Amino acid sequence: VNAAAFANNNRTQVNVIAVNHDKTTSHVFKASGLSGYTLSAAQLLTGASPDADTYTTTKVSPDASGNFTIPGLSVLILQYTKG
Repeated sequence: VNAAAFANNNRTQVNVIAVNHDKTTSHVFKASGLSGYTLSAAQLLTGASPDADTYTTTKVSPDASGNFTIPGLSVLILQYTKG
């Protein structure tokens, strides 16, 4: 899983994007370093194949420990807001 985070200019919003490029294996992901921010939205984008022209979008929630499961060939987008 590769991940990156992007904040707006005044740092009131942060988006975390995690990509699972593995074709068959799901991976667990937990964002860290975001104290003071609250998760406001989470969605999973999943394609049928690496070269798929379309994908499905699903709203997701973390488990009790704050972990997200990212299926193979999927992108997890987490949106955080300050406060």
